[in-house]
Amino acid sequence: MKGGVLPRGLPPVQRGLFVVHPRAEDAAVPGWMIIAPVRHVEQWDELSPREQKELGELIGVVTSALREVTHAEKIYVNVFAEVVAHLHVHVIARTDDVPVEMRGPRIFQSTGADPAAADAIAEKVLTKLKPRGHAR
Repeated sequence: MKGGVLPRGLPPVQRGLFVVHPRAEDAAVPGWMIIAPVRHVEQWDELSPREQKELGELIGVVTSALREVTHAEKIYVNVFAEVVAHLHVHVIARTDDVPVEMRGPRIFQSTGADPAAADAIAEKVLTKLKPRGHAR
């Protein structure tokens, strides 16, 4: 959400101390979400115990929503903390149609997801994450 730009044009959903949004850049698969703390934190160990607990629970909620929307064979959860100086967790739906050569860590070096499909999946996942009764 650098510079106020909305990833994929979709507003993030705030869940407690974190926001969830789709990956802004082109990705290898359409089901690629990001979870980031609202406050600036660069490393996992800078999170408070409350934030660590909340993040763990939120990762579970996001992976469930992605699996429900995409029927993914695997859900990857990754934190590298290298390129962007703000902690963010990649939650990636790897469906069975992803070629073997793009699986695992190689997925980060690949692009090719249909932007319209990425937007549609992200919108469905974000809708599932919104509090009940929250209008768009």
